[in-house]
Formats: sequence, C-alpha cells, structure tokens
Amino acid sequence: MTEQEELDGQEIPVITLQDEDGNDKDFEILDELEYKGCKYYALLPYYDSVEDLDSKDEDDTEILLMRGVADGDDEVLETIEDDDLFDKLAAMFDARMDEADSEAGAEAE
Repeated sequence: MTEQEELDGQEIPVITLQDEDGNDKDFEILDELEYKGCKYYALLPYYDSVEDLDSKDEDDTEILLMRGVADGDDEVLETIEDDDLFDKLAAMFDARMDEADSEAGAEAE
C-alpha cells in the first residue's frame, strides 16, 4: 500500500489514492491508529517540493482521516461517514500529534 520517500534522511510513508475524478494524488501518512477493531489513518497531501506546496490553497493541504478496510489481501481506504466517529478520531489524532510535537521539542532541548 505504501512507498517510501526520503526527506532529510528520514523516510516518509507515501500512498497514492484516486479522487472521485480518477486522478492520482499522493499522501503522506502522518499517523495511524486502531480504534474499535478498525485501522484509521491521518493523511496529508504530499508534494515533491516546498514550491509545489506554496502554490496550493488551504483545501489542498488539509489533513484527511480515512478508514482502512480489508479487500482480499489488500487494504483500501474509505472516507468516514459518521460525524461523531470522525470528531472522536480527529480529537485522538490531534492529541497524538500534540504529544509527538511535545516529545520532539523536549528532545531538541
């Protein structure tokens, strides 16, 4: 499902998804977690350069939350339709990212 890109010596997990128009888009996997037996992913659109990122509007840089669903031997990602579940997952991912940022800040000191 993923491929690895490298930035400043660190591997970045990147996946390619198709939008509703059939266009391929790359996403960085920011985080993943399991909740009630399902796997969920926080994805950020991936751009090859800062220039590409700077040329995008805010809608093209929003974090997406997706659910992983088994499809035979593969895993496919689907949108989360339940608003309450989405809000709960968003809060969980936010807390995990805040914790990771705090740990990174403590290591830098």
